[in-house]
Amino acid sequence: MPDSVFLTLPQIAAAVSFVGLFFVLIAVAVIDWKTMLIPDRLLAAGAVCGALWIWVGNISLPDALFGALAGALPLLILDYLTKTFAGKPGFGFGDVKLMAMSGLFLGWTGVASAFFYAFIAGGIVGVVLLVSRRAERGSYIPFAPFLCGGVFLALLMRVRG
Repeated sequence: MPDSVFLTLPQIAAAVSFVGLFFVLIAVAVIDWKTMLIPDRLLAAGAVCGALWIWVGNISLPDALFGALAGALPLLILDYLTKTFAGKPGFGFGDVKLMAMSGLFLGWTGVASAFFYAFIAGGIVGVVLLVSRRAERGSYIPFAPFLCGGVFLALLMRVRG
């Protein structure tokens, strides 16, 4: 039997990490949409998958750590500005932690792509909800489902290309 039929340990670990992240993203998106809460246990599981992703060499440790910072910092800044100027929170801390965890997989360039996809999709849905009167100006809309979609799309682009 040829050796190429068998997967190596790093290949198996990469697949487990990728599939693990996929399930974490689905769970986070569904739970946040229903409750506007993101369980820390899910994010911790995602971080373990991220550590595995780093270990198998799909991303360097410095790139992953910078990606985690690039994922968390913009949301922290936007939340601070929203609290300062609008008097109410703009993002939950779960969104911040979600993007920090996602940065372990994506690096800073992938995080930028994920944000782009998430803000476009979230903006479109927000406008549709406002126009259809299913939400009012100032209503809270869970953002993690859009972040999760953006992260998954950015990761697919990274793995593919």
